[in-house]
Amino acid sequence: MENCAGEMVPRTYVQIPEELLAHSEHIVLNNQWMAMFLTQLEKMDRQGDLR
Repeated sequence: MENCAGEMVPRTYVQIPEELLAHSEHIVLNNQWMAMFLTQLEKMDRQGDLR
């Protein structure tokens, strides 16, 4: 939000910053899911499963 709030034009699939920040519990959960996903992706890369 700090770097691109001016580029966020409300449309069908673009929420305004206030809507995005209204439910911080979703942000925390999404960050946890992303960390798990990236950890698994890194593991698969180290094992050669992505080549």
